[in-house]
Amino acid sequence: MRSDFGRSAFTAALLSALLLGTACKNEPGTPAPKGDAAKKDSAKVTDEATEKATVVSVEKATRTVTLKNKDGKTFPVQCGPEVRNFDQIAAGNVVVVKYMRSLEVAMVKPGEAVTPPTAAVAAGRAEPGAKPGAAIAGQVTATVKIESVDQEKHVVVFTAPGGGLRVVAVQRPEGREFMKTLKPGDQVQITWTEAVAISVEKE
Repeated sequence: MRSDFGRSAFTAALLSALLLGTACKNEPGTPAPKGDAAKKDSAKVTDEATEKATVVSVEKATRTVTLKNKDGKTFPVQCGPEVRNFDQIAAGNVVVVKYMRSLEVAMVKPGEAVTPPTAAVAAGRAEPGAKPGAAIAGQVTATVKIESVDQEKHVVVFTAPGGGLRVVAVQRPEGREFMKTLKPGDQVQITWTEAVAISVEKE
């Protein structure tokens, strides 16, 4: 399905999310570090969510499905060829969207080789005859150079892989702890991962 669900500008999100400045939450079961143990050279957070919407109508000619979310708002979604078994979708069905994202930052130690920027996308779809559905996942890895660090204002300035300075106000406590290890000239490798799975269920 092509909709607001799962539209991911992976590279832009990666850079803007530097140093955990996202709305992600801690991985379940991972205690917050304390004292000197908090000053580590890597950090990771993950976020997962499940949203549901009800099928209001289906236009088979244009492969468009109108959905209603939990707030009662309706919106159209056009289903591409990757959504197999489209003909099985009917009014009253429930569309379930599962979303996951994670952000990991790690210091590049002196002498270590810098990994070139990479991007990977994988997609899947339901088997013929199964319930309609599709999934997509993407991951971007890049290394940035730290230009300046303001510990009091929690601001980091860095150079992106493609050039040009970027300024990030670090909001997350995890990011601020990671900041304590940074200084101008350091290189930080960032890995941003997102995955979206969409399925249709009959009530």
